[in-house]
Amino acid sequence: MKVNILVVQTPPLLRLQMRANPKLFKIRKHSVTLHKSNTFLIKSFHIGSRFNISLKVRKESQKDVDWYKNMIKLSFYLSGMGKRVRRARGCVMLYDSKEMTVDQTKAEILTLLNKITDSNPEISNPIYILDKNEIKPTVLSQQYNKTEKRPLIQKIVFGKNFNEEKLNGYLRKVDEAGHWIKKQQKETDVDPTGDKDLASAIIVSLTKIGTDYLPIYTYVKAIYKREEYDVELSRRSEFQNMIERKEMKK
Repeated sequence: MKVNILVVQTPPLLRLQMRANPKLFKIRKHSVTLHKSNTFLIKSFHIGSRFNISLKVRKESQKDVDWYKNMIKLSFYLSGMGKRVRRARGCVMLYDSKEMTVDQTKAEILTLLNKITDSNPEISNPIYILDKNEIKPTVLSQQYNKTEKRPLIQKIVFGKNFNEEKLNGYLRKVDEAGHWIKKQQKETDVDPTGDKDLASAIIVSLTKIGTDYLPIYTYVKAIYKREEYDVELSRRSEFQNMIERKEMKK
């Protein structure tokens, strides 16, 4: 799916409207649990379907409009829409993402993240930095984050990009890794990769770079009943490593 963002000045305070392009909109039945042999198919938007998103505001400044636009763009990079969105389903790409390189995409995600978080006066800018293949908080913002009991972004890791032929294989590996790690879980554990008590605190998404796909792993604080789990990120790192273990050759 791809999205074009349009800002329109209208009477409502804020309205987000999504409209499908009739000529490029298709619904097909797909499996969203590839690790199961008896999986069922559900209706979903077909790959290549296009949408227009209108962000409508009333007498807002351009700065406020840009904040909302940046939030929408970042949300689509790091997540998506629909079921199993934390397992690389429902991914949405912007029209112009195919024109960017991997390095440019990393830089844009970093810029968007810092732009939407720069309103916090308790943290100095930049709040996040790009370190090789990861986006992570600066030292000062890490100190601030330690006191927060909510799912703040801890780090974003970029995986190995792969071509169209590897897409189904990658999605299967995501499902198999999630299934395997749950089998290792003790009944008394709170699983930061997702269980009945806690939504997955590692979000897997994909964005398209030319003809390739770039995996993005977003780690958020695993908070359940005001307690933080997987503080060292080890269980979520194990989940990510299981997906990325076999190099995806072009």
